[in-house]
Amino acid sequence: MGRINFKKGLDLLIPSFARIIQEYNNILFIAGPDNEGYGKKVSAWVKQYNLEKK
Repeated sequence: MGRINFKKGLDLLIPSFARIIQEYNNILFIAGPDNEGYGKKVSAWVKQYNLEKK
């Protein structure tokens, strides 16, 4: 587990995962401290790609 930070590439991972789950039944678990407020952006991307319940 690491921090939720822009260096982790979540801006690339989340849209890619949205495409992957169309063919494969997977779970993506994002966890870690959000010391820089980046978690709000990550939450917005999760909602944008309808991944809240995936």
